[in-house]
Amino acid sequence: MDNSFVTLQNKSIDIPLKIHDKEKDVIDIHILQAPKFGDLAIKDVNTKTLTHTLQSNCIGYDNFIFIGNDDKVPSNNATISITIASLPPKLTTPNSGSNSNGSITLSPNTK
Repeated sequence: MDNSFVTLQNKSIDIPLKIHDKEKDVIDIHILQAPKFGDLAIKDVNTKTLTHTLQSNCIGYDNFIFIGNDDKVPSNNATISITIASLPPKLTTPNSGSNSNGSITLSPNTK
């Protein structure tokens, strides 16, 4: 079954593949098209979960296509789409507002 996921830049994501067999036969997963911007690894055979590890600093979209096969009838092709969002910018604080332990105090603007 097709599915979509969202992750952040430079973060791996676990992807459970939703595939079932009516007769409860063992299902082998076959990757027909690998992702272009990351690698897949098996995380858990029993839950059919893969880990998608992104290439460094990649943002945008990635996908892969797989089928399941119980040695009798293969499933339809399924596409997993992954949206890769950029990391939020790092916030910096000016030194003038910090006290001796490095914390800052915020007060309401009274102007």
